[in-house]
Amino acid sequence: MKKVLVTGFTPFMGESVNPSYEAVNMLPDRMDDIEIIKAQITTEFGVSKDELLQLLAKHKPDAVICFGQAGGRPNITVEKIAVNYALTEGYDKNNVIVNNTIDPLGNAAYFATIPTEKIVDAINKAGIPCTLSLSAGAFVCNYLMYNLLQKTFGTSLLGGFIHIPYCTEQAVGKKPVPPSMELSVVCLAMKTAIKNIF
Repeated sequence: MKKVLVTGFTPFMGESVNPSYEAVNMLPDRMDDIEIIKAQITTEFGVSKDELLQLLAKHKPDAVICFGQAGGRPNITVEKIAVNYALTEGYDKNNVIVNNTIDPLGNAAYFATIPTEKIVDAINKAGIPCTLSLSAGAFVCNYLMYNLLQKTFGTSLLGGFIHIPYCTEQAVGKKPVPPSMELSVVCLAMKTAIKNIF
């Protein structure tokens, strides 16, 4: 049986929820011959990396998909690349980012090792709008993806990151009203991604 670690983030920037973890928490513990390990990651530089590395050591998964919120994006976006760059925006409480660099000795970038194009195609075929993205941003999402891919570089472990829009409840009261997606739809996209990871 294959083992897939799936993570979502804690709420940030004043939001009461983070749809990435809310949808992850809706996933079953098993799908066919895949065991799903669900975890919440703190939206903070330094801490998020430590939590991820602990999860990798504890569970020894065959694949990892990290999910994060990208408020303003209208659809699911599967990230292709993580870059060695970060903008802390007040979330670097332990000053782990120096000169906007995640790792001064690290590669400039790493490509996702999950089958990104295959996953995009499968999610679209499931009736959920999804596109390939070439930028995971410069916040904790890109930071976590970079550290995941750096840690697993050259191994058989598959790793990647997928962004999701705001959930519907987050869009209420915002002006202008941002794009959003129902959590049940996001969860279906997550299931589709997991089924197509191997």
